[in-house]
Amino acid sequence: MLASIVKAVEFNAAEIKDCKSQVQTTGREVSVLKKNNEELRERVLELERYKRRWNLRIRGIKEKEGEDIRMVVTDLLVKISPSWSPNINHIVDTVHRVGRREENKTRHVIIQFTQRIHRDALWRMTKDLTMCKDLGIGFLEDYCKADRDLRAALWPKIQQARAAGKRAYYRGGAGYIDGQRITSAGLAILFCNSPGKVVTSRGSNNGHWLLCVLSIDGQYIFLINVYGYNNLVQNRQLISDVSDVMDGLKVFYPTANIIMGGDFNMVYDEWLDRYPPKCQYSSYNPTLSDFCRKHNVLDPWRIKHPDVEQYSWFKPNNTAKSRIDFWLISSSMINIVSDCCMSAAPLTDHSVIKLLLNPSGVRGNNKYWNWVLEI
Repeated sequence: MLASIVKAVEFNAAEIKDCKSQVQTTGREVSVLKKNNEELRERVLELERYKRRWNLRIRGIKEKEGEDIRMVVTDLLVKISPSWSPNINHIVDTVHRVGRREENKTRHVIIQFTQRIHRDALWRMTKDLTMCKDLGIGFLEDYCKADRDLRAALWPKIQQARAAGKRAYYRGGAGYIDGQRITSAGLAILFCNSPGKVVTSRGSNNGHWLLCVLSIDGQYIFLINVYGYNNLVQNRQLISDVSDVMDGLKVFYPTANIIMGGDFNMVYDEWLDRYPPKCQYSSYNPTLSDFCRKHNVLDPWRIKHPDVEQYSWFKPNNTAKSRIDFWLISSSMINIVSDCCMSAAPLTDHSVIKLLLNPSGVRGNNKYWNWVLEI
C-alpha cells in the first residue's frame, strides 16, 4: 500500500516537473513570437510613414454638396504656384476628403503628389503664406494615426517647455526639447518601508505597464501600474498583454492577489465615469469588464461610491472630464480596504488616486502595518 502511494507521488512529481518545463518552453516561444510581432508592426508602421511623405493635408476647405474636390484643390494650388498650371494634373496624383461626412464639421483633404519634390516645395511655400491666412486654410503634414497619437501625448510637455522659453518641437512622431528627444510614457512603482520583497518583475518595452510580484509573509501579490494609450485598439492590446503575463505568472503563484492601478485612459462605465456621458444608462467597457471577470478583480472606489459622479481627469476648460485613473483589486481583498479616494494634484490635469489597505492580523517587522498605495 505504502509503496504504491510513494510510486504515485513520484509519478505526480515527475508530471509536474514536465508540465513546468513545457510551460517555460511555451513562455520562451511566446516571448519570441511577441518580439517578432512587434518588429513586424514597426516595419508596417515605417512603410506607412514612408508612403505618407508624398502627402499633405489641407484643413479649412468648406464642403459643398456635389463638390469636385480635386478641381477645388488644383485651382488652389495653381493660385499658390502659378508656374504649376500647365502640368498640375501631372503634379497631383489623388485628392480626397478624410472620413465620413458629418453635419457642421469640415473634413480634412489629403493631396497625394506624384513626386516628393513638388510636395516639399508646396510645404515650404505655404508655411507663412498670407493667402492661406486670408482663406482660413492651413497645410499640414499627413501623419499616420500612431504618430498623431504620439504627438498628442507629447503636447503637454512641448507646451510646458515652450512656456519656459525652451526650444521644443516635433519631428515626425517624436518630440524634442533643446535637442533632446522626449518620451510620452514612463512609469514606476516605488516602495517605502514595504513589508515585503519583490520576487520578480515584468514590463512593456514602451513604458506603458509594469508588474511586480511582491512576497509578504508567504503570500504573493501582483502589483501592476499601467499608463494607457489615447487609442482604443492599443489599450485593448495593453490589457491583453498584461493579462497574458499574469496567466504565465499564475502557474508559479496560483494564489496571488492582484492590485492594479494607474491611468487607464479609458473608463469602466461610459455613463457614470464620463462627462458628458456617451449614453443614457450604464454601459461597461468590454475590455475592462472582460479583464475583471477573468481575473476576479473589482473597482474598490466604485464599490464604495456606487452612484457618485467624481472624476480624475479634467479638460482645461472643464467641458470634459472622466474617471480614467482608478484601482482594480482582487475581490478577496475588498474587505481589507480602509480607504479609496481621489484628491487634487498640482501641475497636472489628473487627480491623485489613493488606496489604503489594512490587513488585520498581518505583521511586518514585528508590527501591524498599513499599506498606502498612491498614483
